[in-house]
Formats: sequence, C-alpha cells, structure tokens
Amino acid sequence: MGVAVEIAGWFGATAILAAHLSVSMGWLRAGPRFQAANLLGASAFIINGAHHGAWPSVVTNIMWFLISAVALLRNRRGNKRSERPPGTPTQNSANSAPDADYENRKETHVIP
Repeated sequence: MGVAVEIAGWFGATAILAAHLSVSMGWLRAGPRFQAANLLGASAFIINGAHHGAWPSVVTNIMWFLISAVALLRNRRGNKRSERPPGTPTQNSANSAPDADYENRKETHVIP
C-alpha cells in the first residue's frame, strides 16, 4: 500500500507540473486537457496527503480538484451551447432573447 501511495503522489506532482508547464509555454491552452490533468493530479495528491496526514495539503487539493471539476463541467456546457445554430436561444430561456455573445464568438484552433 505504501508504494502505491508514493507512486500516486509522484504521479500527481508530474501531472500538475506538466499541465502548468504546458500552459505556461503555450504548448497547451487552459482547456479540458489542462483541467483534467489538474483534476487527476489533485486526486493523487489527496490520496498521498491523507496517507501521510498532511491535512493542509489534502484540503488544498480538494479545492484544486473542485475548481478543476467545475471548470470541466462549465466547459462541457459551453461546448453544448456553441453547437446551437446562430441566434438560437438557450434551452432554459425560451422566452428570452438569444445569447447576445453567441454570434461574436470566434473559434480558435491550435496547430501542434
């Protein structure tokens, strides 16, 4: 069990640092892959920190996990919204005006 916990800790460190480096260097945008790496890294740090009784680290990584999870969910909702035809109102706003920002959005493509 101890070796697995240590491997989880090192995996978490690698995932979070690689994500941060990739965004900082411009190799990756702060999108779903970045958030997923942070979510997985925080999960691994929670396991490792709890095993070692490092409760400030555990609480910090629970917050890190929640931030990443919310960002992933918001991104997923945003992708569903962007699939609507231009000028189509959102599902929960049948009587309201179309999403004003929808037609002003631009797609960004990252070329590897």
